[in-house]
Amino acid sequence: MTKLLIITESPGLSEFLCKLLKVYNFDVSVASDTITLNEQLTHFDDLILLDNMFGLEHDRKEIYHSIRKRSNVPVILLFTNSDLQKNYDGFFEGFIEKPFDIPEVLEKIKEVTDHTNAQKLQRLSQE
Repeated sequence: MTKLLIITESPGLSEFLCKLLKVYNFDVSVASDTITLNEQLTHFDDLILLDNMFGLEHDRKEIYHSIRKRSNVPVILLFTNSDLQKNYDGFFEGFIEKPFDIPEVLEKIKEVTDHTNAQKLQRLSQE
């Protein structure tokens, strides 16, 4: 079962994504503040969905680097402005523009987790 961490301060978004992703057999948790985020990072090795509205007092690159200090989990940024993707290209493993549809979310999750799993297998075969 794929373990996902949703990072958002929006109760509506977290509730929607949790219900949706649990239907598709994902193990989902939510971090709605930086303290919970830091606690949860050690438990998730599959994927993080980061809402671009999380922690507005911090730059997204700063949040990404904070995650990277503790984990190599791939991060998909959920964003509302297409210009934002250009600013953060190369930092995140994927992007999903809001509003999104269910197939798009599932496809992006599959794409990023498949890519990550292929990289892990390649590293193991080289050892």
